[in-house]
Amino acid sequence: MAMSMPRDELDLLLAEYQCAHMNRDHYDSVRWVIGSIFIAGSFALFGISFIEPAAGAAALVVLLAISSIGLFAVFAAYHLHVEPYVKLSIARLQTIEKELQTCGYVSPLPDSELELFEVYQRDPKKLIKLIPRLHTIIQEVAKRGRGKPILWLLTLVLVAAWLLRVVPFFWRCGCI
Repeated sequence: MAMSMPRDELDLLLAEYQCAHMNRDHYDSVRWVIGSIFIAGSFALFGISFIEPAAGAAALVVLLAISSIGLFAVFAAYHLHVEPYVKLSIARLQTIEKELQTCGYVSPLPDSELELFEVYQRDPKKLIKLIPRLHTIIQEVAKRGRGKPILWLLTLVLVAAWLLRVVPFFWRCGCI
């Protein structure tokens, strides 16, 4: 049998849930706005290195490479700086979701996402019970860990592209 919670405690818990959700949204959205600008700028600088007069000037290509990789590095550093705040917020959201579940305000998660979809498709009134479990579901999906390998792959592609672009200049001048 589920425990009951006084209304003022429930209101406080829901307010904390809202604050943690806003905190996660803030840090995560700012991180990706900065990321989209810096990643696009980084690849734009790579593209600029093929346009005259930059294409023929080794010093300018190297400067563009340093600037491009620097932009990307600033984004990566900010991404790593903000990640603990996002994870802490999600952890608190999950804790609150578990407290709400213990008190009977939220039913436990089904075994699969497909089952979840089918249950709520048949009875839309139950959809309200899905909302407080949103972060638990997101965390389960995030455990698959697709984001970090993609970020590191993108970093590798950028650095490799710049190496392929810059090395020929040094090869021609006999520096390598």
